[in-house]
Amino acid sequence: MRFYIIGVFVAAALSLSACNGRSSDSNPKAFCSALKKIAVQSAGLQDNPTPSLTKEQAASVQQLVGIAPVELESAVKTEADAWNQFVKTGDHSELVGKKYAAATDQINTWAEEYCK
Repeated sequence: MRFYIIGVFVAAALSLSACNGRSSDSNPKAFCSALKKIAVQSAGLQDNPTPSLTKEQAASVQQLVGIAPVELESAVKTEADAWNQFVKTGDHSELVGKKYAAATDQINTWAEEYCK
């Protein structure tokens, strides 16, 4: 069950320090702060993937959709949709799929640049 907990959490781990970057039409500090929160949540989820923690994680990822930088909107939505599917159906296939991995790569690249 732990193998599906990838993606945004890798990006979140990269953003544990304060953001100081700039991005188009967004608030990178708010996005980086949200990634930091998700990184902390994911540690508990990895140790104990209960349904309530999984739902909380899905809700946190969904909140990223509203604050994502323009260039990450699609990637964040991909990850949020995958988490929502997992919570609703128990099917984690989207969390380990190629589309999710590509979204993760895009978020990681952005976080390395802007979450410093």
